[in-house]
Amino acid sequence: MYSSLYRDISKVFETAVKQSKNYHSNDIAGKLETINNIWCRLEDDSRRNWYFICRTNGKTVTDYYGYPCSTYPVALLMNSCPESIAKLLKDNNVYIEKYCEHYYCEESVLKEYVDDVAFIDDSFLYDNDIPFDFELYSEIEEGIK
Repeated sequence: MYSSLYRDISKVFETAVKQSKNYHSNDIAGKLETINNIWCRLEDDSRRNWYFICRTNGKTVTDYYGYPCSTYPVALLMNSCPESIAKLLKDNNVYIEKYCEHYYCEESVLKEYVDDVAFIDDSFLYDNDIPFDFELYSEIEEGIK
């Protein structure tokens, strides 16, 4: 089991994967953008799997509020997220999780969430009590999917 630094989102994704047929992230993004000064756009850095929700002044981002998934009805919301955004997501059957730096998800659930990837335990990168795995690190550096 992982330490308290990790938030377990296995149950949320297990439920969300089963309900993904009725989820249309483009519609949710459009509804979010009807709220004044809110942008909801696909995040380029996440291989376009997550949107970002933010406040804007019309030219640039001023505050980030969270990340709804583009494929499954899950949103990771920051503490600063306005209740109007959380309510809109809840009203559209999106499961909300509190945003944190690190998440944990059971491998069996992850296999439903992602396609054609190898699952690795990279704890050795973050935990000094675990011996460093040079062979696995080499595979990660080579771009193992």
